[in-house]
Amino acid sequence: MLGVHGTLKEAETLVRAALDQLALDAPWATGDALRVLGDIHLAAGDFAEAETAYRASHAAGWDPQPGLALLQLEQGQAEAAFSALERSLVGNRWPTLQRRGMVLATLAKVAARTDRLERAKQVIAELESEPQRWPMASIRALTAEAKAELFMREDRLVEAAWELQTACSRWAEIGSPTSCADARLSLAALLIRLGDRTGAELELGTVLAVAKKVDSPRLMRRYDELKGLLAGAKQEALG
Repeated sequence: MLGVHGTLKEAETLVRAALDQLALDAPWATGDALRVLGDIHLAAGDFAEAETAYRASHAAGWDPQPGLALLQLEQGQAEAAFSALERSLVGNRWPTLQRRGMVLATLAKVAARTDRLERAKQVIAELESEPQRWPMASIRALTAEAKAELFMREDRLVEAAWELQTACSRWAEIGSPTSCADARLSLAALLIRLGDRTGAELELGTVLAVAKKVDSPRLMRRYDELKGLLAGAKQEALG
């Protein structure tokens, strides 16, 4: 919960303390704790630490998805992320069934990112056909992000912006500032493409506040990249 709400350092401290206790009382749950630790490092932008935690989770017999795939996506390994998510859906073990909705929503996003548009549509249809099965705001937020990715591939940019705004609302609903900031970064990049520099500046201003509050180098890096892109767009418009 602390990781979701952005208190990353405190979350990491508590998970590490829990790992010591789990080794004594519930070693079967160690893999899931390591997966959570990976998610915390990923949110902060500590990619090497995240990968170490995810690999340890897998070695402990757990499925570290969708976090590991999201890490691969951040590292430019979209094809590897897609393959890993597809493998994760095979079988009926508890870790697979527990997080199936999250894995499906992430798969739809990665499928669109890798131009597997029909697969993305298929997964999105599965998620939206059973809203009572996937009522969680987090899954709906990820589904909206997947639809935005799909619409961008189809050059439906305005509809993509609507979906990203929906994702922002869903993440805000559950109080996840880092996930909401990620969606805002995608929205800002899209608004720059659409020529809406004022809207992009507004989104980036909110991202900056969140990045400072949760102390996330990853968010700061992406903020700086888009701020530079926005400055270039302004200069081009002035020219």
